[in-house]
Amino acid sequence: MATSSLPSAWLERMRVAHGAPDNDSHPGLVEEERLPLGIRTLDQALPDGGLPRRGVVELCAPSGLGRLTHLALAACRTAQHEELDAPAPPEPNPQALAWCAWVDPTGTLYAPGVAQRGVALSRLLVVRPNPEDTARVAVRLVASGVFAAIVIDRTTLPGVERDTRDNLRWSLAVRRLALASEQHACTIILLSDLDQARREALPTRMRLEITRPRADRLRVHLAKERRGRLVAPFDLPLAELRSAAPSNPAAPSNPAAPSSPAAPSSPAGPSNLPTPIELATCRPSSGVPSATG
Repeated sequence: MATSSLPSAWLERMRVAHGAPDNDSHPGLVEEERLPLGIRTLDQALPDGGLPRRGVVELCAPSGLGRLTHLALAACRTAQHEELDAPAPPEPNPQALAWCAWVDPTGTLYAPGVAQRGVALSRLLVVRPNPEDTARVAVRLVASGVFAAIVIDRTTLPGVERDTRDNLRWSLAVRRLALASEQHACTIILLSDLDQARREALPTRMRLEITRPRADRLRVHLAKERRGRLVAPFDLPLAELRSAAPSNPAAPSNPAAPSSPAAPSSPAGPSNLPTPIELATCRPSSGVPSATG
């Protein structure tokens, strides 16, 4: 989807409909706001008990590990339910949940797997820009002030060896994302390949490096934290990661690797908004939730 398929008028009307603050409504920053992931071992090990609410967090893993999506979806699930005044009921009213966005330039996100991780598709906007427009689209989403969490998936972008110009573009994009997030309580999660992340050393607020030393666990290394509060690498049992989401045996377990096409679902969203973008819908050909113009 080209950048032009993400209309400013649509984002503005969505911002007003959901009561998102204006750009100048936050004269000061609230320090150390955190978004817990709902994964006990991870939340207890991270400074302040979760991911930063304002700024960019980079999650990176070796190519093919396939667990970054689960961690990012855990953040989306928590962010969606934080607007509820009470602990989330088994089936909360979707209209009461916060919006999240997922920038998916190569269309690898799998709707049934997303739902299995406890994320409400009716409150997840999946945008599929052209790969070269990924950074610009992400900045526009953050600046809209609509979304509680935004995930930007770079792990499947073509070209493992990136040139200096591409690295500079992403460094500038991360700075713009961080500036935009300072005015909104938005968690921005950047998914990257581990080697790529170490080469680029982007100006993120936090970087978590994920590896898999054993079949039944992940190794988490807090490689960067803005205030220097680093912790020793620790293990995260895969059983705990799986148990963090509601059980749904009817849905596939891997949200990033579709095994069969999914049936299309009806677009969902506020009835008073224009609909040039489909919200949390499944493409009949690939089973991927998408936003298309």
